[in-house]
Parts: sequence; C-alpha cells; structure tokens
Amino acid sequence: MKAIPEGAKIICPNLQCDVPIFEFTEQFEIGESLSLDKLRALHPNAVRSSETCTCPQCGYVYMRNGAVHTHFGWFPYAP
Repeated sequence: MKAIPEGAKIICPNLQCDVPIFEFTEQFEIGESLSLDKLRALHPNAVRSSETCTCPQCGYVYMRNGAVHTHFGWFPYAP
C-alpha cells in the first residue's frame, strides 16, 4: 500500500478494544508528514496531538516509529 485513502480509520491496535479513534479526511501518502489537519476525531475523547498517540479508551499506543495503526494494519509497514 502506497497511500492511506480518504475515509480510512485509525483504530486501536489492542484487539480487545479495537475502537476507531480518527478518520483521514484526505489521502495520506508514504513519506508525507502526518498533519493533524487531515484527521477527524471519531472517539469523543480523542486528542489531536502529536505527543499523545494513545487510545482514549484503553491507553494503547496507535502510532510508533512513524507508523500508524489503521483498519488496514500498521502503515507504512508492519512493525
């Protein structure tokens, strides 16, 4: 996968939680810096911050080493 399409969801990687946190409002390409302007909150307690990348429901990290967990899996790679 070379891009995350518009409408893709960032979800919690904890299989017991699996809650949707954000949705991409624009396509996101590999190598592009993740802009918070391209995300729409789906969870009422979601925090749009580059420093707080944890699930608002269970606390699992949904972004690490430049990869974000989506309903497609980890993007741009599987750690």
